[in-house]
Amino acid sequence: MSEDFSDRSRLREMVMAILLRNAEKDFVQRVLNPGVSPSIPDGAGWQNLTHLMSWADGESDGRPEYYVYPQVMRDGPSLRDFGPGALEEAFRRGEFIRFASPDSAEAFSSGYKTAWDFPWGGGLYDR
Repeated sequence: MSEDFSDRSRLREMVMAILLRNAEKDFVQRVLNPGVSPSIPDGAGWQNLTHLMSWADGESDGRPEYYVYPQVMRDGPSLRDFGPGALEEAFRRGEFIRFASPDSAEAFSSGYKTAWDFPWGGGLYDR
């Protein structure tokens, strides 16, 4: 049975719980502390990138698993978009979060910015 993440406050609760459980990861620290995170231009000049979150499926011990990972990761003091090689690089670094369902992985990868919502409204993406 899939979970319903259409309610923004429920999605934010799920996102924050997952982020706090994985707070040791660099990309999670950059989500939790966006004001001090570096960024890189997106190439089109529209926005700056800090994560470019993605998800993929895989298998472990014969069971399906789902992974959320950033395509944008540190390369020394700055960030770099690892593009198609990002999943392999994320596995090498341990910069991914494992999920049990594709719905949860998709909800987290597309909704992680709800962590930037302020309790009183006016989050970065509500403008």
